[in-house]
Amino acid sequence: ALEDSSPDEAIRMYVDACAILEEDEKDQMAFDLYRAATSVYLKLERYNDAATFILRWGLAADKCGAINSQCMV
Repeated sequence: ALEDSSPDEAIRMYVDACAILEEDEKDQMAFDLYRAATSVYLKLERYNDAATFILRWGLAADKCGAINSQCMV
């Protein structure tokens, strides 16, 4: 719901949620969050931020051996 009314807040929440899952070594559970945050970045035309988050997603996929997911990134 925040993505339309307050996209920066939505991104902050996505980033925080990803960080929490990364700290708990549950990177694979964050894949949908990476995708959602990247989508918001793209809607805001913040392409550098989107690319950075995609790289972070790729590293998370590599860390948990999710090669298929890493290829889709």
